[in-house]
Amino acid sequence: MAIEYDEKDVGILRILDENARLSYREIAKRMRMHPNTVIERMKRMEKGGAIERYAPVVNYKKLGYGIIAIIQVDVQGDPHKVMKSVGKHGFVHYAYGTTGEYDGIVVVVCRDVDMLNAITGEIAVIPGVQRLNTKIALEQFGNNGKFEL
Repeated sequence: MAIEYDEKDVGILRILDENARLSYREIAKRMRMHPNTVIERMKRMEKGGAIERYAPVVNYKKLGYGIIAIIQVDVQGDPHKVMKSVGKHGFVHYAYGTTGEYDGIVVVVCRDVDMLNAITGEIAVIPGVQRLNTKIALEQFGNNGKFEL
C-alpha cells in the first residue's frame, strides 16, 4: 500500500535536504506547524520509506578525491545479479541498472587516474562483466543533488 505525501511533507523534505541536522522545533517554525506534527510526519515518512537515512553531503574534492568517474558496464548473463555484485564494492558510490547500449552505470570517486585504473581493473574481473566504458566528469550541472518535486 502506497503512502500519500502532501505538500507539507514535501516542505519538510526540502528543509531536511538543506540541513538534516535541524531540530524538530526549527523545522516546525519554518513550516509554521506544531513540533509534534512535524515529528509525526517525519516518523511516518521514515516508516513509509520516503526518508531512508540522514547523511552528510560530502565534498570529495576537499578530501583529495578530485576525480568523479562514470563507468558504463556491459554484462554477460543476468544484469541484475552482476550489477548487484558490482554495487557491493566499497569504491562504488552508485550502481544503477540501465536501458540502452550498456546494462549498468557505476559512479566512483577517486584521488587520481591511477586509483581509477585500479578500480576499473577490479570491476572488469567481476564475473559477468564483459566490457567497460569509462568517462571522467569535468563539471557538475543541475540541482547538485537537491530535493525537488
